[in-house]
Amino acid sequence: MAGQKWEPFQGRKPKAIRKIRRPPKVGRITVAEACKAAAEVSEEREQMAFVNWLLMQGVFFYAINNGARTMGEAVKLKRLGLRKGICDICIPLPIAPYHGLYLELKRQSGGVVSKEQKACIEVLRKLGYKAEVARGCEEAIRIFQEYTQGST
Repeated sequence: MAGQKWEPFQGRKPKAIRKIRRPPKVGRITVAEACKAAAEVSEEREQMAFVNWLLMQGVFFYAINNGARTMGEAVKLKRLGLRKGICDICIPLPIAPYHGLYLELKRQSGGVVSKEQKACIEVLRKLGYKAEVARGCEEAIRIFQEYTQGST
C-alpha cells in the first residue's frame, strides 16, 4: 500500500463498516457548513464532526477518547495502557513516506496543546508517522486530504 494513493472502498464495504449507523440526514449541508456549526463549540463536537466525516468516507480509524471519568474507570484504563498526551485520532493508513496519520484535535479557538501532547507528536514524527494538531474539523479534513494525496 505504501506509495499508492488512498481511495475509498471499492465495491462492497467490509462487514464491520457496513454495520456502522450513520446519524440521520436532516436536510442537505456541506462539510464546511457542518464544521462551521461546530466552530464555536467544544473540542468534543469538533471531533464528532470529523469522525462522522471519516465514517462517510469509509476510512478505518481509531478514536482515542480521553475525557472525564470516575476514579475507578481512570485506574482501569491506565492499567489497560491509556496514557496522557496520546493523539485523539489514529488512522493506520501507510502512505509513503509515512506509516500512518495521527491527529490531535482542538477547537478552532482556544484549545491548548499540552506538553504531553507535544511530546507524543514529536515521538510519533521520529517514528515515521505524520502527526499534526488540527484546529477544528475543517483543518482535520484538509490535513487528511493532503495526507491521502501524498502532499506533506
